[in-house]
Parts: sequence; C-alpha cells; structure tokens
Amino acid sequence: KQLLSYKGMLYFFYRPVPLRNDEPNPWLLSCIHGSDFNAEFTFDTCFSIAKQFRLALLVPLFDPLTFPEYEIFNVRGERSDNRFFELVEHLKKVANITTRELFLFGYEKGGEFVQRLTMTHPERIARSAFFAKSFFFVDTARYYPAGTKPIPLARDLTVDLSKVIKTDFAILLDPATAGSRAYKTYYGAFIEHSKATEQTYRIRTRMLNQDQMTLQRAWDLAHPYLFGVNS
Repeated sequence: KQLLSYKGMLYFFYRPVPLRNDEPNPWLLSCIHGSDFNAEFTFDTCFSIAKQFRLALLVPLFDPLTFPEYEIFNVRGERSDNRFFELVEHLKKVANITTRELFLFGYEKGGEFVQRLTMTHPERIARSAFFAKSFFFVDTARYYPAGTKPIPLARDLTVDLSKVIKTDFAILLDPATAGSRAYKTYYGAFIEHSKATEQTYRIRTRMLNQDQMTLQRAWDLAHPYLFGVNS
C-alpha cells in the first residue's frame, strides 16, 4: 500500500509484483470512498480481492476542500471526474497498468460518483458496482445534476442510453432506496429504452438488508459480480 500524491491529490495505490517478465500489465480496480472521506479504510476493504485477482488498486481521496461535491463531479469547481481520469492515465504511464476499461466500485457518495461515471463514460467501464442513496433522472428536460440536460459549466457531460444499456453494472440497494421514486424512474428508463430499441439491458441488482448497510457488506456483494464469480 502506497500513499502518493498527484497534483496535490492524495491517493492509495497498489500494483502486484510481476511473477514473470512476460506477464501482461494488470487491469485497474478503483474503489471510491463515501461521505466519511476514509480512503484508507476503503483501500483496506478492497485490497484482498485486488491481490487475489492480481489487479492494480486505486483509491483516490477527494478531499472536501477541493472537491466538496465530488459525487456530482464538482461541476462548480475543479472537476472530480476529469481529475480521476488524469490520475488513471498518469498511473498507466508510471506503473504500467491496463486502463482502457476499468473495474469500479463506490459506496454512498462514492456510489453516486461511480453511477455518474458509468452513465457518462460507459466506454471506459469493464464492470462497475455501486451503492448510492440517490439517483438522477435520465431526462433531457432536467439540467445536470438532477437530469441529463447539459449545463454551460459541463457541456461535455452527456448520457447516451444506447451505450449505457450495453454496459455491465450492478446497483446495490437497501429496501428504502429500492422503493423510492428516484430509483424506479432511473431503472425504468433502461426498461423503456430496452423495449423501444429491442436491446437487452445488462444491469443487475443486489439487495442489502437494513442491518447490512456497511462498506464491507456492499463490497461483499459487489466483488463477485465485478469479477464474474456470480454474474
């Protein structure tokens, strides 16, 4: 485990030591912390699985002073999504890792970040899984971050459901969230698009019991999906 810095941003990083000279570069798993900003605990939670599957592991720290709204990409300040991808490309160069597609996991606000990254950058996602307490509307009549209509501060943030629907991701839910209007509207958008375009959506859901709503329990549900143990 290494605590490093990139352009003033702290992050925890691990790369498995190659077992042979011709071993392929490892894929990257990134786990995103919640509202407690405890990046180290998030790293420790995800580390054993990264080690087992010989993945590089990145856990960035979105500090609240620089990225107070990192979960919605901090569009009124320095963009958290842009900094994340900058960091990923930096690690690709200095640590020799594969970053064409990423494995992503997020919890609470980190889950909202992963949710939005999956929606706006589906081409970068190998698989993602997230536990989020809120969902935005897949609705071009509502401006981002409430909906998907671009705003002057972030005109590049667009959602193409035809691409997203082909992406593998899992939504981790608690009973209250599963019954919310926001979630039903969010999930319903994929069902409607699937019927209209005759495409099969690839979203999965996993349910957390009320007494299991912890980072560890969410990760226990997420990693079998992420790595094909229980798709």
